[in-house]
Amino acid sequence: MIRLRLAVFLLLTVLLFTFFPQTAAFPAQAAPESTAISWTFYANRDTYIDELSTTPQGSNDSLFVVAGVIRRRALMGFDISDLPSNAIIQSATLELTANSITNGPFTVRADAITSSWDEATTIWSNSPSTAYYNDPTVMLSAGAGVKSWDVTNIVNEWQDGLTNHGIMLRSTSSLEAGTADFISSEGTYAQGPRLTITFTTDTTPLLLEPDADTYVDEGAPSTNYGSNASLNMSDVASARRYSLLHFDTAELPSDVTITSATLEVYSIINYLADEEATAAEEATFAPTAPNVRPEAIITNWTEFGTTWNNRPMSTYLNDPPVDFLSIGWQTYDVSNIVQGWVDGTVENYGILLKVVPGQGGTAFYSSGENNRTAPRLTITYEPAPPDCEPISSTIINGPAEALAGVTYTYDVTISRVNASGPFSYTWTSPGQPTYDTPTAAYSWDTAGSKTVSVTVENCAGPSSNNRTTLVSEPDPACPTPLTGMTVTGPNETRPNYTVPLNILTTPLEATAPFTYTWQATGFAGTNTSTTDLYYDSRIYNWTNSGPVEVTVTAENCGGKFTRRHLVNVIAESALPDLTVSSAWYDPSLGEIGYVMHNNGA
Repeated sequence: MIRLRLAVFLLLTVLLFTFFPQTAAFPAQAAPESTAISWTFYANRDTYIDELSTTPQGSNDSLFVVAGVIRRRALMGFDISDLPSNAIIQSATLELTANSITNGPFTVRADAITSSWDEATTIWSNSPSTAYYNDPTVMLSAGAGVKSWDVTNIVNEWQDGLTNHGIMLRSTSSLEAGTADFISSEGTYAQGPRLTITFTTDTTPLLLEPDADTYVDEGAPSTNYGSNASLNMSDVASARRYSLLHFDTAELPSDVTITSATLEVYSIINYLADEEATAAEEATFAPTAPNVRPEAIITNWTEFGTTWNNRPMSTYLNDPPVDFLSIGWQTYDVSNIVQGWVDGTVENYGILLKVVPGQGGTAFYSSGENNRTAPRLTITYEPAPPDCEPISSTIINGPAEALAGVTYTYDVTISRVNASGPFSYTWTSPGQPTYDTPTAAYSWDTAGSKTVSVTVENCAGPSSNNRTTLVSEPDPACPTPLTGMTVTGPNETRPNYTVPLNILTTPLEATAPFTYTWQATGFAGTNTSTTDLYYDSRIYNWTNSGPVEVTVTAENCGGKFTRRHLVNVIAESALPDLTVSSAWYDPSLGEIGYVMHNNGA
């Protein structure tokens, strides 16, 4: 099958172009709607089979469908491999042009061919198998012209995995009589069997055709080419041309990462270095074909109002230029442009294609006014990773010294105050149970150095740390060792605000005395006190913003614990504002009331 494929032509813009304001061309859509695309595929093989004939008819200019005593059936194949695998079929229409229809009326249906066949050898006796998928039948009456069948069910079956062996047209009743003579692909090609499929792609990869395209010409500065069937580019002196294309990306989710974005355009002809070159001369110029590059259009334009004089501006985002081909499909990587649209760093005013300045040459692409050779933009994407603040590092809180036979609780401090949750935990220690909770309880029967490990993981990945606890045999002179300690106090403050911190040891009946050692960011040395009290406190005040850390150690005759407390000192300029949403006056009390909100908190 000869397929006409339309190539996507992108908009060319120069960053410093003079821009004249125009009516908004591409208004934002309130809600995404899938944009339907229609492609027409022409038969790449066809024939008919005759109940009484053993002669293959693959080279015949006609396809016959005959109802009655002597039957004939038409077979045709279509290569629709270009159709995206995620295409959602909206409709599929088979069209044939009749030279004549005699007698009748008679009913003809479309069946899916379900086994292989060849137009050069297929006859009635070796005809392929078929299946009917309940597409509507068509009543043919005397006359000529285009006849069409709805074959949406067949094409949907192909999309669902049925092997595409083509379509057979056949009469449905031996009680009817009539003859239809259709033009085959060996006849007038454009009037041969053709299959038009209308589809959408609302998931990745997303396939789009332009909703606007044109080109601008320095040699005709006030002429608009919005209805032209081609898109032109040139770097010829005083006759530069740029092609502009816009694609409606409302269907593209905003929270995605572009894995690839390709613009396909169909090259009609390339004059290369000489606009007057013949086809033979073009071949000799092929090694010097100009590079064409895509640029992001950054100002507004309209398909039927834009000329050279009011052309939009564009910017080059380093998507690679491509050597222009003399004919056929040309593919451009426009991932940077499309990612810019998604990120919001570049508003989607479309794509401009231009010959790289200084290379000379002229190129022509098929425009969106064509069917199967219209420009197309294929966007493959994946969900963007969530905004995630990493854990950075962890600190295990627990005893530095412990006694055998006593159970101790360990927990963990995440050093980054604003790390993104949720968090998962994995605690391990040789010969001990594994925990998946924020805390772990361990007890050892023997003295020695013991290692406790924890891995904390969030959306940014894991962070691991170890802590060593020195376990000794119980001291009879210390009947109740420390087994735990907590630190309480704010985790956020402002510069020059007092921050009270308190510690409480457990058990409350632990053997006194207790030694408490405090050390804080921004304060030199340590602050140590010894007391019979099972609690202690300190007040701190930081003058500078940023994260700070307070380390507290509590110790008695049988245990020693260290804990770290993190405080984020936030500058006032970074705090959310308070706003008043309403106010009222109470005359009986002589008071004014306000409802206030802390924005962002």
